[in-house]
Amino acid sequence: MLEKLKYALLLSLLLAFSACSKDPDFFHPLPGSGIGNTPPSRMPDNEIRRVLLLYSCGFNSLSSSLRGDIDELLSGKLPGTEREEDVILVFGHHVTKSYSVPSEAVLMRLYQENGEPVRDTLRTWPAGTVSASSATLGEVLGLVRRDFPAREYDLIFSSHATGWLPVSYYGGRDGGYEFVPTSVPDGCLSPEAMSGVDPFTGGPLTRTIGETLFGSSGNYTVYNIELENFARAIPMKLNTIIFDCCLMGGVEVASALKDKCNYIVFSPAEVLSDGMDYTTLFEHFYASYTSDPVQVAEDYYSVYDRKTGVNRSATVSVVDCSKVKGLEECVASLMETCGDAFRVLDGRGVQQYYRYNYPYFFDLRDAFDKAGVSPEGLAALDRAIDDCVIYRKATDSFLVGYGGFEIDCYSGLSCYLPGAVSDSGLDMAYASGTWNRAVGVIR
Repeated sequence: MLEKLKYALLLSLLLAFSACSKDPDFFHPLPGSGIGNTPPSRMPDNEIRRVLLLYSCGFNSLSSSLRGDIDELLSGKLPGTEREEDVILVFGHHVTKSYSVPSEAVLMRLYQENGEPVRDTLRTWPAGTVSASSATLGEVLGLVRRDFPAREYDLIFSSHATGWLPVSYYGGRDGGYEFVPTSVPDGCLSPEAMSGVDPFTGGPLTRTIGETLFGSSGNYTVYNIELENFARAIPMKLNTIIFDCCLMGGVEVASALKDKCNYIVFSPAEVLSDGMDYTTLFEHFYASYTSDPVQVAEDYYSVYDRKTGVNRSATVSVVDCSKVKGLEECVASLMETCGDAFRVLDGRGVQQYYRYNYPYFFDLRDAFDKAGVSPEGLAALDRAIDDCVIYRKATDSFLVGYGGFEIDCYSGLSCYLPGAVSDSGLDMAYASGTWNRAVGVIR
């Protein structure tokens, strides 16, 4: 009897092993080790693959360029559909006819099958969806996390943007801003209330993060995402956030997102409408087991560095978010000793990253230098910036002849100078941000 029990147990174990060994869902090759030379493992998807989401918020004047980005992704190297392979997802919302004809938003998966690129629609959102909304962003990211478990998530956000500026900021330097605390999650503006015109697109002045623009000439409605709401909308820790949009490369942005991701790739100045190099993005970003945000930044810079004339205009930086806290502490200390001089800087002589009459973005290091910080303080700031900004490059000028500027120094981070604007309402809005709460620019 005992022998029979032993035989039955042995047989059941052999059958169980046989069943598992034929199920591809249970066995994956160890990442980076080569399928043919490594024994199979039982590693689940969330320990193997990575997911890259391109959030293409393009129901605005960049619609054509953002569609082109997706075409570039499709023309480059793509993953397959095996469960252990990385995943490329695109949330796209673009103009199909005109701003007055709302279009659907769509979530797609891009992959290669039989040597051909495939654009597979996973879900659609109804016409009139506001993609420049923290609610929509959070919903999409939540769906990605639920339906595509992975060991790493990366986000590319592509649209219009103006850094930390609040949604309800109505004008340029001569306009003024009335800060009204509100419980409305994101902003909805009418151009009739805006005195500024975006000098790059010719349309309404872009604000905060993302833009959805509905209506017709003279009667547009513009939606944007507040920076703090953008951060709150992210439901999981991301490895890298890449901003393929203008003016996001500020300390205010880095501070707000430092707990939401490991790395940020962004530009202190504007980004030309061609944007990043999406043809090589997936191949270079995911070339090894550890994704490489520095290579993405280098690819972006190289594209514009090869151009000539006014089109040779680019700034780009990569921030290690684990070092942002150290930068906050350093700047908070400097504000204790030279804060008064920093607060009254009117921006003249400080390296700028803005065009025309929108003086909201200056070089962080140069601002403290012009404020007269001590040599020891400046050396401490240099160390903190070097720790935090792991990659930075800039061309020697930016759109000169089109309201642009020379780039004589480049720390890789922009900052706000309240003395350059002298707008108490804007200062009040700035005071509520994560960066200001940490360093005390506005008291």
